[in-house]
This record gives sequence, C-alpha cells and structure tokens, in this order.
Amino acid sequence: MLVFLALMYRLGCHLLPPYGGYLAVTLLATSPLLSMNATSGGFDLLNLLMIFSVAWAGYVYYQRRDDLHLNLLVLLTVLLAQTRYESALYVLPVALCIVVVWWQSKEVRITKTLVCVPLLMLMVPLQQIVMQADERYWQMRDAADVPFSLEYIVDNWWHAMHFFLSLSDRLPNSLWLTLCFMFALCLAGYSVIRGAWSKDLTVFLVDLLRWSWAISVYSWPIIGGRLMIWRRHDSSCLSSGFK
Repeated sequence: MLVFLALMYRLGCHLLPPYGGYLAVTLLATSPLLSMNATSGGFDLLNLLMIFSVAWAGYVYYQRRDDLHLNLLVLLTVLLAQTRYESALYVLPVALCIVVVWWQSKEVRITKTLVCVPLLMLMVPLQQIVMQADERYWQMRDAADVPFSLEYIVDNWWHAMHFFLSLSDRLPNSLWLTLCFMFALCLAGYSVIRGAWSKDLTVFLVDLLRWSWAISVYSWPIIGGRLMIWRRHDSSCLSSGFK
C-alpha cells in the first residue's frame, strides 16, 4: 500500500508539479475500494501497482531509449503478467511500445534479458492449461458457456454505470473519481476538437482519466481486469465486491 501511494505521488508530481502528487493521493483516499483491496487477500492492489509501474517504465523507456530501461520494462511486464491471469494482456501494449521505439530509432536493439522473456513467460500458458482443466476455476454463472464473450458487454456496462454513479453507502465506489473522470474526458475531448490545448494539461487530464478508471474499475469484479466481457458466478458481488 505504501509503495503504491508513493508511486502515485511520484507520478502526480511529474504530471502536475508541484502539487500533482498531493492531488493523486487525495483522489485515491476518496475510494473505499482501495482500502478494501489493501486489507483483503486478493492480488488486486498488487496488480494495480504493477500496472502503473509498467506504465511508468514504458514512459521512461520511450524517453531514454536505452538497454537498461528496456530490460526494466520487460522484467516488470513479466511480473505483471504473472500477477493475475488476465494481466498477460498487458504484454501487447508493451510490445507495441517497444516496436514504436525501434521504428522511430530505426534500430532494433535486442538485449539478453529480452531474449529470456519468452522463457520467463512460460508460466502464463501453463496457468491457462490449469484454468481450462476445470470450468469451476472461471467462476461462471450457470447460464454462461464461456468465460469471455462480447455478448456480456451490455449487461456489464449497466452494472458498471450503477456502480460508478451510485450514492449508496453499500457500494465502495468514489463519486469524486467518477466526476473527475467525466470532467477530464469532456475537457480533453473539447480541447482536442478545438485544437487550442496545452500538451502538459492534456497529459495531466489523460492520466487523471487513468487514475479514475483504474481505481474505480480495475479491481471491481464485474468488469475490472476483464475487458468488460466477464461474467461472474454469483451476482451478490454487485453490492459487496466479493464473491
């Protein structure tokens, strides 16, 4: 928890010096879901920490473009992919980031650490084999045939909107984060359409969207970390956050 808050403070200070770090930590403090995950036995908080660590490492690598930060990025990505089974999806944007750097630099730099990454990722397909061995591991509803499907999007979307906008004290949501998300989304879109926008302000708003989305959504069982196409077995998680 302390490491996560320290990372959020560092990111906030970088995006909006000198008070962005205080703003980031204050926004996190408005979310009861964060404290729930911090005191639970799940890996949601660790997963969130690894996501932001990989994002920061990717940003630094894009700026520095050296072998040291490339190794740091790929090793953090390996750790993220093994934190939760759906986190392996984050390998794709990281790979895209590396390819973009190679393309812009007109040079392909392959380190010894990068060569070892496929071997370090063997745990991911092995875990999928175990998950596929017994459908009970997916915790699906009785009416669901597959764990992932596009037909789940509409139903999960309405559940998400109910969670985001609810004023009930029975849900661990943060209305402040939801309002910040909506305000930043509208302002960033308006700025881009008008063409009169500050790059630094836009970067801050985009990352504000990420804070709001990650804290309020990612660890939420309905759509968090499941790309809005996940259906759980027990509908009671809608009000409690736990199966």
